[in-house]
Amino acid sequence: MSSSVFRNFRYIRLGIMLVLSASLVLGTSLLPPAHQVCSVVAWATQVVHYGSDGRSGRDGRDGQIGRSGQSQTVVARGDSRVIDLSGRDGDRGEEGENGYRPYCHGQPSNVAYDLRAPDGGNGGAGGDGGRGGSGGDLTVYYEEVADLRQLLVDSSGGIGGRGGRGGQGAAGCNCRDRRWEQQVCTGTPGQSDYSCQMKTFVCEDGDYGRNGRNGRDGEIGEPGQLYIVDQLEPLAADQPTQTLTLSALQAEPVGLSKNLWQTRQGALALLAPGSTLRNDYQAYVGRAEGQFQLRWEAPRPIADFAGDGATLTIEPDNQIQFATNDELWVEQETRFANDMTTTTISGIIRASEVTQLAMGNVSGRSNGFTVAVVDLAGQSDALDSQFKLVFKTSNDDPRDTIRRRFTTRYDDIVPASVIRKDFDRYQLDIGRLPISGQHLTPGTAVQIELQVTRSFAGRSRSQALTWEGEIRR
Repeated sequence: MSSSVFRNFRYIRLGIMLVLSASLVLGTSLLPPAHQVCSVVAWATQVVHYGSDGRSGRDGRDGQIGRSGQSQTVVARGDSRVIDLSGRDGDRGEEGENGYRPYCHGQPSNVAYDLRAPDGGNGGAGGDGGRGGSGGDLTVYYEEVADLRQLLVDSSGGIGGRGGRGGQGAAGCNCRDRRWEQQVCTGTPGQSDYSCQMKTFVCEDGDYGRNGRNGRDGEIGEPGQLYIVDQLEPLAADQPTQTLTLSALQAEPVGLSKNLWQTRQGALALLAPGSTLRNDYQAYVGRAEGQFQLRWEAPRPIADFAGDGATLTIEPDNQIQFATNDELWVEQETRFANDMTTTTISGIIRASEVTQLAMGNVSGRSNGFTVAVVDLAGQSDALDSQFKLVFKTSNDDPRDTIRRRFTTRYDDIVPASVIRKDFDRYQLDIGRLPISGQHLTPGTAVQIELQVTRSFAGRSRSQALTWEGEIRR
């Protein structure tokens, strides 16, 4: 439906009322049959679509990705061999379906408005071609590097499939009657403002549907890579990383190992002429092996963290890295001797326990005014805590809580000399700070904002606490 129909709906409604009035006077209906036009009838310069536009064609399916080549391990003994590790080609994308023809019948006759015939359906998009399969990797054991020249290797990637063609858009409908005249009356019948005149109306043919886009060709698959090992004995399996619970790590030492490889250039020069694969290759240069043990010297029992895990990773120098997740803050020391890595945990805390503070009692007056902060997690002995205070007061009418204005009287770090710690309770002696006594008198309206930063093992987090009220009388 044309957008101009909706922009001028008031005029449409007025036109309908005029025609209905004329129908009552003349005893005939000037409206076209309801099945021939859209639900909104347009008059004068309005355009009405009739019939039904064609349906768009279905998009073509993408082609399947080509199968990758099978990786192989061989021993080079000087005999000529042809090794096919090539990836398979990707499949062609499916063609898009052609757009459907519209329903062209039912053009209204002798109507007092312009018409537009239905448009053809759009063609569906062609499917993308499948990517070519990757070439397989080749691992070669050898004693003489010259023996590699007897291996003709095809580890090329498969060709990408062609993209499917987009579907064709369908033709729109042609108007049966392109131009006609019709009497149009305005005003009220029987009144002086009533007049009629002949006007010319037209029908516009429907548009062709858009052609669907062609699918994209698939990419060529990646070639495989060469791995060479200058020995005939197979490499031992390795386990370069492992994740275990803390309790399992404490129970007994854990062994890790890793085969070491060095990236080099010139793989094509090592193999028979005509070979196809990546020119960079991996050469075996040795093996890392090491042991790890965990010692627990933290004040809290390991049972509190028995279900938490840590990840071990061996390095080329046989040392093993120990890492916990971000939820655990760990104070640790690591030593390495005789291929044994020992990590000693002297302190540990959960990150979620760092910011479990709450405001306690606010009491006193003048230089005895204090604010308490309580550690609900009970970890204050392990954490370093710093308090930043913004202290504000107001002299406005205490009954005017909406428009009360506050003025900052202190905005700085609270010195340790005015903080008293009693187990998991901190008491801040605000009255001992450089704040004028007139701002600490009973009945004074106060706003307190505390930014508490807590640190442990090189990490820190902050928590904001607020309080608003009056200093008690």
